[in-house]
Amino acid sequence: MNKIIFLSLILISVSVFSQKDVKLFEKGKKACKKKDFDIALTYFSESINLNPSNMYSLYERGKIYEGKQNYEKAINDYSNSIKQGYNLEYVYIRRGYCYSKNEQLDEALLDYNTAIEKNSGSFNALYNRGFLYKKLNKYKEAIIDFSFVITDFNRAHRYKKNLTSLYIGRSYCYSKLKQDTNALKDLDLALKLNAMNTPDLFNRAFVYKDLELYEKSISDFTKVITELSLNDSLNNKLMISYKQRGFAYYKQQKFDKALADYNKSIDLGYNKAYIYNLKVKCYEKIQEYDKALQACYQALEIDTNNQQAQSLIPRIKNQLKDYEGAIVASDIYLSQFDSYTIGVKINKGIALKNLKRFDESRKIFDLLISENPDDAKLYNQRADLELYTGEIDRAMIDS
Repeated sequence: MNKIIFLSLILISVSVFSQKDVKLFEKGKKACKKKDFDIALTYFSESINLNPSNMYSLYERGKIYEGKQNYEKAINDYSNSIKQGYNLEYVYIRRGYCYSKNEQLDEALLDYNTAIEKNSGSFNALYNRGFLYKKLNKYKEAIIDFSFVITDFNRAHRYKKNLTSLYIGRSYCYSKLKQDTNALKDLDLALKLNAMNTPDLFNRAFVYKDLELYEKSISDFTKVITELSLNDSLNNKLMISYKQRGFAYYKQQKFDKALADYNKSIDLGYNKAYIYNLKVKCYEKIQEYDKALQACYQALEIDTNNQQAQSLIPRIKNQLKDYEGAIVASDIYLSQFDSYTIGVKINKGIALKNLKRFDESRKIFDLLISENPDDAKLYNQRADLELYTGEIDRAMIDS
């Protein structure tokens, strides 16, 4: 009899306990509808304290933690909700998103794959997995997911912002795979859907540059520079935009504008050897060889082993008629590097010729031609030497 009464009390307690749990859950949901998320969090937490196996309260509290960007706690609640049997597609999508934001990318991919196994046409899972693949530099896989979701017009067009981001995301992947025509097409589709923001223009400017549409590239980079210049804090995109616009100006043979942009990029903190090498080429084009040489040395101050800067010095020394210096610079380069040596050797041969050390110069060009018999510029250089020494017949053969 006593045992029957004891069991009855347990059953009554469980029944009351469940009713309290449900009421707390319902209060939490009502608070969420009113966007009183802190109050909702309290109700869901009380519900979970009463019943740790309440998968619905765990899931809802996880959503609030996710909204507060507390991804660790959100992951924990989603995981516990799944353990209690709430293993639906969208729980895995939410946990995958939190893993991604928490830089746990392998776990995120696993969750998105699980969601897609549960629903092969899951818009949100494919959408998120596409961007995760992009983050993982798996551009071909990302394009497949983006393309699948884009073709789901009924859902994609319902969310114009999402469709715009899909076109921009796929465009980025195309550009990384050097499929610039497809990249540009997607950016234009994104532009028709929505006015481009600064990051989108930044990406399109790169695509235009890769397509050698330099005027359009300059136009987009100028818009980016104007927008980012309003921000007092230094911005990496601003430095890069000046550098890339400078390159586009260089390709248009607007060397003064290119130099101005390179210098602005340097002033903003882009202090890399590469940009000084770009300046060298501009200075050579406008025949300011002293400044070109100075830019080489500035590059080497940043990177003492910079191969490009070392290779340019012999040529500039020749342009300055410092032939001894050109020979020394050539020998320094050839003692350090085994690649890209033809140009350096040519400049050493030219310096030797101008110093009237003809046999040494001929020896260099003969050896280069034997190693590169199809290189026309080598024959022209040897012909120039032969004309210099009065060997007209041989010069005509080489020409």
